[in-house]
Amino acid sequence: LSLELSNKKHDLINLINTFQDSVKTSTKELTYFVDRCRRLVGQTHETGRLIYQQ
Repeated sequence: LSLELSNKKHDLINLINTFQDSVKTSTKELTYFVDRCRRLVGQTHETGRLIYQQ
């Protein structure tokens, strides 16, 4: 039973590491996307400009 649990723990650690790696690679794209959204909002609404300045 303890061997089975340790295997599951190992699988979980691998899954978390994989997830962290994928987050790191997509952070740049996400930042770019958020920036574009803020600019779009800023062009159409005064509140958007305030959000963009923060």
